[in-house]
Amino acid sequence: MSNLQGDLYFTFKTRSYSAYETFPLMIRAFPGSSAINTVTIRPAADASGLSMTSSASEIIYLQDVSNVILDGRPGGVGSNSELTIGNTSASGNAVYFDGSTGSTHNTLQYLTITGVGQSVVEFFRGSNDNVIDHSEVRGSATQSCSLIFAYDDISGNTITNNRLHHFYCGGDSAAVWLDNGVTGGWTITGNSIYQDAPPTLTPRYQYGIWIKSGDGYTITDNIIGGSQPDGGGAAWTCGDLNGITTFDGIYLNAGTTTASSIQGNTIANITLLSKANIGYWARLWSGITVASGAVNISSNTIGSGTGTGSVQVTG
Repeated sequence: MSNLQGDLYFTFKTRSYSAYETFPLMIRAFPGSSAINTVTIRPAADASGLSMTSSASEIIYLQDVSNVILDGRPGGVGSNSELTIGNTSASGNAVYFDGSTGSTHNTLQYLTITGVGQSVVEFFRGSNDNVIDHSEVRGSATQSCSLIFAYDDISGNTITNNRLHHFYCGGDSAAVWLDNGVTGGWTITGNSIYQDAPPTLTPRYQYGIWIKSGDGYTITDNIIGGSQPDGGGAAWTCGDLNGITTFDGIYLNAGTTTASSIQGNTIANITLLSKANIGYWARLWSGITVASGAVNISSNTIGSGTGTGSVQVTG
């Protein structure tokens, strides 16, 4: 393939590609791609209801690729998502970022991304400076321990304006889970994190955002709680009275090189059911937990400034 001399577009017509495509759909480097020579994959202007769903190990596999935009809007216009990327395998991901040098500066936007495995979207090995924006990421009530998961040396990704919901497993679970080895610099802003169905399995630890390493994070204007976007509907209910479950809206174990920022977040409309606070579990419920590091915290709302019952803990 010759080097790109401008933007390149691939468009899908109206149909389900699940029965006609071999998955995973591997997206590899395009010679000459850059910030001004991008590759966009999207539905055609007259398309609707497109689906890429399979039980393969991955549905979309980004391997050593940069400057690719997956856009669920027909013709790239408006705000309606007409493209679903779904994995029905308990051992697979819907989207996987990988490569010997990492996949960087890619964008997923206006998509519906679903899965039933342990994670729905996964970042690995230097996949930095990617964006997930204005998308719905939805998991399983029995096996999805995380919706967005990252590990290894990864930094600078942006998670903004998404609906993140339906994630539970029998151990630890989080909508955004950045594991040990992630080096920081992520922006997590303007997301709705909620649970629209009670858990089939009781989680031991439940988090909205769980960050275990790195520094320089920006975590702002997220709404965590409820059973609908923006904290609406019935309460996010987790745990039961037969075991011990803890809840953290935001948990950050940060470094000190570059200060992180936690500002303008709302954590409300949450009910926790758990056995009494005993032993190792020094706390059952926390809106924001900073285990270590340099962090600026301001202008967050935990619970409600009017009335009672926005946060309930029963033990």
